[in-house]
Parts: sequence; structure tokens; C-alpha cells
Amino acid sequence: MSRDILLAIMYVFRNYGKLPNVHIVLFMGMLAFAISHGFSSWLSNILEIKGFTPQKAGFAASITVAAGPLLMRVLMDLSGTFMAGTLFLAGLCMAIAVFTRFLNHHPESY
Repeated sequence: MSRDILLAIMYVFRNYGKLPNVHIVLFMGMLAFAISHGFSSWLSNILEIKGFTPQKAGFAASITVAAGPLLMRVLMDLSGTFMAGTLFLAGLCMAIAVFTRFLNHHPESY
């Protein structure tokens, strides 16, 4: 890269980095990337270690990719009311807990 391009990139990051909400957006973006990377790259390996066959581990890991847009749509619809959004998030946390508990028992049966 030329020096001018590097200086322009540094200028943009320096000036936008001073805005208070940019830090939050950058953090959220990095967190979303880390979670997405974990689901897409590592979940199937973790499931295989737990006893899944490679095919079933891949299928179970793909459920998170398929459910993402649907859950986001439901969450956007419920976000209008605080109580509905809170109940939805609590239900989602319970579903994750049940699924995690389900993975720890008898992996040879699925």
C-alpha cells in the first residue's frame, strides 16, 4: 500500500475513534464476529468430541445458522415491548440451557 492510503486509513480511525458510540459499535461487531466464528467453525468439532457423528454434528451446528435470521426477526418484533423482549430472551436462555444439558446425556442415541 502506498503511504497516502495508510495515512488516510489512520486519519479515519483516529477521528472516528473519538466518537463515543463508535467504541460500542466496534465492540459489538467484534463480539458478533467472534460468536459467529465460534458457531460456524468450532461447534461441530465440539459436538464430535461429545460423541456426535460428523454428519450429525454438522447438522446440529447448522441449526444455529438457520435459526439466526428467524430469531432476529422475532426479536425485532418483540423489541417494541420491554416485557415481551425480556420473556423472549429468558426463553432463549432456557432453550440454550436445555440444549446444552441434552448434549451431555447419551450422545450415542442421536
